[in-house]
Amino acid sequence: VTILGGEPFDQYSELVNLISRIKKIGLSLIVYTGYTLKNLYEKQYNNVLSEIDILIANPYDGKQRNTTLQWIGSENQEIYFLSNRYNQSEIEDGTYVEVLIDEFGKMTRLGFPDDF
Repeated sequence: VTILGGEPFDQYSELVNLISRIKKIGLSLIVYTGYTLKNLYEKQYNNVLSEIDILIANPYDGKQRNTTLQWIGSENQEIYFLSNRYNQSEIEDGTYVEVLIDEFGKMTRLGFPDDF
């Protein structure tokens, strides 16, 4: 399960409730936040951080946009593996685009590379 913006940590009680339910059924969890990891620890969100498998931290910065990085959109963002479920070796360089074509021929592109 991936949780992203608005800002998940600005809805803290709802985030705690959702994460609790996700973890009870054994699903993995990725959370995107505009906060730094240090900010989250300073706010004493340790109990939530201990339930997250992968945290993508720091705000997206359009001036540092990079479409060659997987899972992050700008150079300043960082990927943290907060559990033992995943590790750095599972990330391959590059980005992916998913193209969906419905029964009427309508095409939807998911992903962000500009030169598609």
